[in-house]
Amino acid sequence: MVVIGFGLAFVSYTFGLYGWTLVRGYNITLKQLVSPTQFYTGKWPPGPAGNTEIFPTGDKAGAQTTALVVTNPPGNALAGGAPSSPAGGVANTATIKQVAAGYGWQSGGNYNALTHLIAGESGGRPTARNASSGALGIAQALGHGTGCSAGSLGNEYGPEYGLSCKQAQQANSGNATQQLRWMLGYIKATYGTPAAAYSTWLSRSPHWY
Repeated sequence: MVVIGFGLAFVSYTFGLYGWTLVRGYNITLKQLVSPTQFYTGKWPPGPAGNTEIFPTGDKAGAQTTALVVTNPPGNALAGGAPSSPAGGVANTATIKQVAAGYGWQSGGNYNALTHLIAGESGGRPTARNASSGALGIAQALGHGTGCSAGSLGNEYGPEYGLSCKQAQQANSGNATQQLRWMLGYIKATYGTPAAAYSTWLSRSPHWY
């Protein structure tokens, strides 16, 4: 029991510390906090995290405007397993920042947490669909559609979190902006901030929020 207690305390401390680094916007990974071989040895506090850490395009100079590129996202919202990613548009940093600005999340720790969450859920792909659950799009929404919201890709986004029936139809047809608006509204209503949502996502296996 003592060992289990120490283990739970260590896990709680680690995720708490990592969540704090996200909120502060520090450029440090969870692996660097827990790995005995790759722990953080740089200056403290670390430098602010940049988009090159979240959008690994290989082009640091164009990181602010390049599209989100993620290989094999590790999880998906509301159900286990990685979503498939049919060919289609990918949400770029400008689109994400534009929608996030409505909540004051366009920079800093909450922006970093949001983009990590998007990367882990869908790779920013509006057409991404989980093969087993049917979760759809950037937010990997599942089961929120109503009689007025069906689109060409399905009916997983509903007229809620600031979306009208027409806007939900657009989200269900692959509109990245409407999917992001739904996602951020869901995060605000459910977790309060992207940092809190991402911290919860990290604590669950398989990941979901």
